[in-house]
Amino acid sequence: MKFIYDPHTHTNYSHGDNTVEEMVESAVQKGMTEIHITEHGNMHWYARKLKKDDFLRMKDTIFSLREKYPQIKIVFGIEANIVSTDGDLDFSPEDMEMFDVVNMGFHSLCRMKNLRSYINIHLWAILAYKLKIKAFEKRSVKYCTKAMLNALEKYEVNMITHPQSNYKTDLISVAKMCEKTGTIFEINNSRSKLSTKELMSVKDMNIRVACGSDAHKAEDVAKCNNSLKIIEESGISLDKVINVE
Repeated sequence: MKFIYDPHTHTNYSHGDNTVEEMVESAVQKGMTEIHITEHGNMHWYARKLKKDDFLRMKDTIFSLREKYPQIKIVFGIEANIVSTDGDLDFSPEDMEMFDVVNMGFHSLCRMKNLRSYINIHLWAILAYKLKIKAFEKRSVKYCTKAMLNALEKYEVNMITHPQSNYKTDLISVAKMCEKTGTIFEINNSRSKLSTKELMSVKDMNIRVACGSDAHKAEDVAKCNNSLKIIEESGISLDKVINVE
């Protein structure tokens, strides 16, 4: 297997170490055919100072880099945060149209839209997984699943980032929705991730998956050894993996 493009990277617009151009340069040097710049949505603590104008400025930068680096496809995206059990993300569906792709996931360092969502998404997950209180696991899964399914209905989502990372969902229910929407499951390389066992549970469904570096510095662009290992161990058909050959 050869990893050919990276769908998940961050820059110094939030808490990454490098500029957009430095991330692109690294992808070019490593022979990537495509790189997605997917900065955190601004409900995330590290991106809290970013406004819509900042994202549009990033978009202008990417447009300029497309002319400078014609040998690689540079995609302007966002890693949006799920901020309510109703499935809201950082921006409205209309504002999300500024991006080429919208990825989304749960993040612990994320503000919620209302108190009810803080309780249903953050509190139950903390009690269930971080404090290891089993009695709350079912409740956490219920609300996180509801939030993710609602978001998939409300937005055009390209990829779910690091599914099952700290915020567990009913994976089969989410996969069934992704079959309808065409949304990709990420196999994240750098943090707690979809495990081999979890991937095996959905590998026969009509879903697509992708390796993602989640790089926050240029040297980590295209680093996906852990992701490739999970794909190999799961036995999923490589026809379903969109960014390897």
